[in-house]
This record gives sequence, structure tokens and C-alpha cells, in this order.
Amino acid sequence: MNADADYAGAVVPGQHMKLGFLQHNLMISRMHFMLEIASRSNKARVELAAWRQGAELRGNKVNVPQIPHHV
Repeated sequence: MNADADYAGAVVPGQHMKLGFLQHNLMISRMHFMLEIASRSNKARVELAAWRQGAELRGNKVNVPQIPHHV
């Protein structure tokens, strides 16, 4: 499906949803990359055992507690 979506045409006026989808996926890819690199460090105390995204997660929902932050 994604191969036929013409994301290169997302900059055409009226195609803001395609552009938003593309930006969202790029953010996810960047986060995945950063986790992979961080877990490879000699000092890392964590291991990225599995990565799942997209349709594979459909129907699964996790409630995440709110974390207070200070600005």
C-alpha cells in the first residue's frame, strides 16, 4: 500500500495528511535508530530485544501513566 501512496506528491496543496503520515513515520524510524544505537553502547544496561510497529500492533493498547514534567 505504501509504495502506491505517492508520498513525494505530499507537498501538493491539499495533501497535508500524507505529509503528516510521512513525518510521523520518520519520527518513529529516528526513535528506532536511536534506541538501536544506544543499546549497542558498551555502557548500555539495556537491550532492545524486539521492535514492532504498524499493523503488527493493531488492536493492542497499553495504558502509560502520565509523567509530570517541569518547564
